[in-house]
Amino acid sequence: MNKKKLIRPITIILTGIILGGFYYASEMNKQQSIERQQQLNLNQKQVEIQKNIDQQRLESRILSEERLQMKIEKVECVQDAKQSAIDYEKKLCVGGNTKCFGYVYGTYTPLAYQNFYKSCLEGKGLE
Repeated sequence: MNKKKLIRPITIILTGIILGGFYYASEMNKQQSIERQQQLNLNQKQVEIQKNIDQQRLESRILSEERLQMKIEKVECVQDAKQSAIDYEKKLCVGGNTKCFGYVYGTYTPLAYQNFYKSCLEGKGLE
């Protein structure tokens, strides 16, 4: 009779332990699932941030290249304007033109240079 009295409490204790184990296992599974999802979200955010950084670097590089190209074109305009102004002054002085104010080889008036420089910039769409 002693054994019959002990079977019921032992059964209840074992049932509680088994149910508790299943409950603990399911809670651990939930926690691991939540952690995996958070890690996936974190990875996605890192990928998005890296894409944004790469995009900004690309845009910055393109902008730098465009600025460099503009500088090169302006230098070309300076050279072209100088040569055009010199050629213009030469034409004015050919044949004793009265508009020639003592042309010296390789010189030009600032006004002529500015006009040619401005037209060059406009032709290249820089001004």
